[in-house]
This record gives sequence, C-alpha cells and structure tokens, in this order.
Amino acid sequence: MKSPIGSRNARTGSSWNPVAALRRLFADRGGNTAIIFGLSAFVIFGAVGGAIDFSRVDSARKHVQDAADAALLRAMSLSYSKSDDERKLAADKAFDDNFSDKSVYAINKALLKSTTGNTMDQTYTVTAKVTSYFSAFVGIEAFDLNIVAKAQSQMQKSEIALVLDSTGSMASDNKMVNLRTSVDNVLASLLVNGENVSKTKVAIVPFNTQVRLTPGTNYDYINYGTQSVSEGCKSGTNGYLCNVLRDTYNKVCKTASNVEECKKTVKAYYQTYKVTVAGVERTYYNTYMIAKDNGNVLKYAETSYTVTTTKSVTPTTSTNAETGATSTSSATQTSTSQTLETQGGSAGTNGEYNSAHEVKNTCYSGTTGCYTEVAAGTITYNANYGNGYGEAAATSKSANSIFGAGAGTMWVNTPYTSANHGAWLGCVADRTQPYDTQGDAPSSGNVATLYPAVPCADTSLKVVQGLSDNISNARTFVSGMVAGGSNAQTNITIGVQWGMEVLSPTEPFGGGVAFNDDTTRKYMIVVTDGDNTRNRWWTDKAKIDARTALACTNAKAKGITVFVIKVIEGNSDMLRACATRPDYFYDLTSASQINTALSAVFEAIKKTRLTE
Repeated sequence: MKSPIGSRNARTGSSWNPVAALRRLFADRGGNTAIIFGLSAFVIFGAVGGAIDFSRVDSARKHVQDAADAALLRAMSLSYSKSDDERKLAADKAFDDNFSDKSVYAINKALLKSTTGNTMDQTYTVTAKVTSYFSAFVGIEAFDLNIVAKAQSQMQKSEIALVLDSTGSMASDNKMVNLRTSVDNVLASLLVNGENVSKTKVAIVPFNTQVRLTPGTNYDYINYGTQSVSEGCKSGTNGYLCNVLRDTYNKVCKTASNVEECKKTVKAYYQTYKVTVAGVERTYYNTYMIAKDNGNVLKYAETSYTVTTTKSVTPTTSTNAETGATSTSSATQTSTSQTLETQGGSAGTNGEYNSAHEVKNTCYSGTTGCYTEVAAGTITYNANYGNGYGEAAATSKSANSIFGAGAGTMWVNTPYTSANHGAWLGCVADRTQPYDTQGDAPSSGNVATLYPAVPCADTSLKVVQGLSDNISNARTFVSGMVAGGSNAQTNITIGVQWGMEVLSPTEPFGGGVAFNDDTTRKYMIVVTDGDNTRNRWWTDKAKIDARTALACTNAKAKGITVFVIKVIEGNSDMLRACATRPDYFYDLTSASQINTALSAVFEAIKKTRLTE
C-alpha cells in the first residue's frame, strides 16, 4: 500500500517530502535523470497550455456564433422592409449588443443575401482572432475564427384577403388615413427590389352594410330581383296637385268595362287658387277629368285644399349610429295637410267630351283661377330598384284612395317594365340565411345562394378586388379608399363572408386554390372600428354579432387563418373569438397603432428559420 505524500514511512518511521525529493533529483549528476525530466516537463507544460488555449478558443467561438445568429435574425426580421445597407447596420448593432468577449479582436463582419423564387437566403460571416496565452511559446500568437450563420426566409405560397371597414366612422380620428398608409406599408413589404418574389396573392374587400362588385348585366351568381313600379308625376309637378290628379285619374275609369283602354282616352284639367277661411289660408287643387268607355262617357271631379301650420315643439337630439354625430331638431315644426273636400263622378255625353277644352275657360265663381289642361305625360310610372332590377309585370289592382279608405277606392294600372340590369351599380346585400355566413359557392339553381343586387347605400364604397399577385395595383387601389357617409353603417358579417368568397376557387372570383390546400396558406385580415349596426334584416347589434361569429367560425373551418384588428370601437369579445388565436386579435386604442398591428400580422405570416 502506497503512503500518502508527506506521510511518515510505516516501516522506518521517517517522513517523505516531495520538494526535497525534486531537489535531490536535480542535484543528481550521476545520469540522464535531469535531462529526461526537463524535456518531459516542457512537453507536459505545452500540452496543458494548449488545452487551456483550445478551451478559450472554443468558448470564444461559441460567443461569436451566438452573436452572429442574433445579428442574422435581426437582419431577417427586416428582410422585406429595409434596404441592404439598413439591414447590415441593424445586424452589426445586434452583434455588438450580444458580444463582449475581450479576448477576441480584429473582428470583420459581412451580410450577404441571395433570392431564388420565393426563398431568401442570408449569410452573416464573422472573421476574428483570439489571443494566445500558452501557445505563443511554440510560435502561435493568435487563433483565427471563421464563423458563418445562415438563415432562410421563405414566404410560403399565400393568399391573403384584406377585409377593410369603409364605414362612416372611419372618417374620425384619422382612422382611414392611418389604414391607407399602414396597408400600403405591409403590401410594400411583400416586394423585394420591387418584385413580388413570393408570388403572394392579395385580395381587398372594402365593406359597410354591403360590398360592391364591378357592375354587370348577366352574372349568374347575382339575383337581380324584381324592380317595382310606382305611379307619380313628372318632375316639377307640385306634390299636392299630383295627389289629386292621380286620385281623379284612377277613379274616372274605375267602373269602365275596360279600365286600361278607358284611361287612354282621359282628358284632364286642373285649377289652383287660394282662399282664406276663418283667418286660415287654404290652397285649393281641383281636378276635372272626362273619358270614353265603349261608347259611354265618364266624368269625375275632386276638390281638395292644403293648410300649412307652424307650432312650437320640444327640440330632440338624435345620434347617428355609425358616425356618432349628433343633431338637434328645431324648436318649431311646420307641417302641411291636404284635405279632400268634395268628389264625385257621373255620366257624360259625347258633346261634353268633344268640347272639354272649353272647360279651361270656365272659372269658379268668386275665384281668380281657371282650369288648365294637364299636359300629356304628367302622370308617370317610375321603376324602383329596392327589390331588384329584373322585369316587372303589368298590374291592375283596386286600392284605397290616396286620401284614405274613407275617400273610396280607385283602380291602379301599372305597365309592364322590362329588366334594367344596367341600372345596378354593383352593390350586393347579405345572402339569404344561412348562406349569409358561408363560403359555399353560389348556384343558379338555388336562389338563396345568390347575391341580391340592391341600390348602393353609399356610392363611395370601392369595388372588391379579387386575388392578384400585382402588389403595385393593390397599393394604388388602397390609396383611393375613403370613409363612407352617414348611410355607410357597419355589417362585419358581409365583410367576413366576402373574405371567404375572394379566397374561394369558385365564382364570383375563382382566383383561389381549394380550401385546406396543402401547399397554399389562406389568411384573412379583418380591420374594423365599430359595432355592428345594420345588416339586410336587422339593426339589432346582438343578432348581427351572432351572424358575424358564425361567419368567422365557418371561415376558420375552411382552413383560413383569421387575424382581427379592432380600432378603438367594437365588440372585443366577439372579435377576439373571431380570430384564429387570441394573440391574432389586436385591440387598438388609437388609429396610430394600425401600422404596428398590421406589421405584426405580416411578420406572423412570414416564415423564418435558421438553416445553419
């Protein structure tokens, strides 16, 4: 058993000292002991020192590599928005911020970039030296470091629908101004030296209570509806005179054997004048008409007057549901009422019919006004497009007098009106439920799936832009977006539904790949600033919110990743649930934050990974 160094010898009782032993070794001149030991010590010293230097160099290499990785990631984060020089400066700063090893000097850094298709490769290289401590004894003054960090940024093939609120409230707090600038910035970030190398496709869906398409007269996905026809008077005719003219015209032939043919023979005259009765001025509108019916002559006359009164009322204040603007009514209220004083019909003679023009020279006793012949075409039939733009059949029906049921009935004939799809300005309302929340393709065999053509609530609404990889055109389009007027209220449901529509592979646009495609990701970015206020059926916020929530659920079920940006106003709970993930919902308190939020969304869409 060996004794411990410096312990007493168990057999002799003496102690052993290693220092003394070395001295005796070096004092021994009787052989090669000193030479052998000296050479061995040099080798041992060199081996130990080299190991220490190796460890130092390895540690320095790791420090440089970590800092180079940080620098490269910083450069990659700016790949689509900054110039090469700006990215190099940012990368070098990130390196310096993350590196502090004092043993490393003569540091040189470089950032290189190459682009192939939709893939961008970047390399950050660092050359440096590490000081030598022990290796300098054998002529190695320093160790060279050559560090390479490589990364690849790839914009996976993507289809992005920007669903943008274009309602009246977007005019306040610079919301629309900030939206235009922010969308332009993120669209610009898709370009590399002006080229859309990733071939990302972008669609834009401006919305209010409606969305708007490029007008067309023969779309098979549009329900053009049926226009309605209303009877009125040509422009410039006094409204109260129009009332009594229409009432008399529709009563003179009411009992005819052929009402429509009878009306073609009507000769019509009117008289107007003013009379004061019990201190109140009346304006009289009187009519006289005569017509033929299969050899018989029919006459009808009406006397009516209007009275205008002014009274004091308590002013009321109302608030626009969309813009929040308030208005207060006047403290006085002026109204005009029309009263039918007398009416009556009778049989006439052919002589009366033939000499009817002479009535124009006959004045009521005590008045100053005479009858005037009613010009042809004074009574008109005008199309109303609230229910669509398709043809309207001729109708003949009995109706209450314009002056109410107590004034008897009349017989109204409206002519056939041909379709006028050309009058449609491109606006559509929600589809029939449940299709109002779905991305299913419209089918001409199912009217409920078609989009109802309606008059535009606000003609400033921009036309939906389908998917396109022409980012320059998209930027130009966004620069022309404007906030709507007071009629441009909020219906987020129709925006989300059309977000699905533009990403769809079927009509009306058909530019998208199939939903849940393995090679292409679909994204919807909804930007809105308000609560739901109106859709095709309701003004009840809770009911409309429920439709919006369902539309969002259906969009996500189709594999669309949904981001939602709420600008100041809106139902945060519903909109947060609309987003694919809670962190994909941005609850902004200022319009100035739109740019940051949209930039974050686009960075989330971009795919960045270290490759070495």
